[in-house]
Amino acid sequence: MREYLRRRRLDPEFRRIANARTMKHRQTLSGAKKHAEANARYREKYPDRVKETMRRVDQQPHRVAKNKLYWSQLDKSVKSAWAKVWSARRRLKVNENGGSCTLEQWQDRCSLYGNCCAYCGTSLESKVEIDHVIPVSKGGSSWPSNLVPACRSCNARKHAARWQPKLPKPATDYFRF
Repeated sequence: MREYLRRRRLDPEFRRIANARTMKHRQTLSGAKKHAEANARYREKYPDRVKETMRRVDQQPHRVAKNKLYWSQLDKSVKSAWAKVWSARRRLKVNENGGSCTLEQWQDRCSLYGNCCAYCGTSLESKVEIDHVIPVSKGGSSWPSNLVPACRSCNARKHAARWQPKLPKPATDYFRF
């Protein structure tokens, strides 16, 4: 019996049918929830394995492409359900971390950096994005001292990493004798 199951698992046609059945089940809301719960249990039980796997995935572009293909094939209702979950998690994290910034404080921060991206220095006429130096996911607050102006490409590339912004040049006119 074991030999039969092993041969069946190695059979490409059987794998194709089983994968299609699994994908169809995951596209339902209940299947997606069960899958997410199973993934969460696995991440808690084996954090080192997950970390190693993520390192390998980042180094292999074909795995990233496979992941993108998976998400592109999901049903819209499942995607919107996940979007609601992610946005709720982010709101919760922002509220936990605290901090607030008024419009005036944000404008002061932008002018401090000369209305340029804090990372690459490109001019940010109207396409400015608020970036958290210490990401919200890593415990960063929304106080003005943690916020910098960033262009879209730098903010998207940074993701949840912690980049050091280029400090603005001080006004040396105040120090002349």
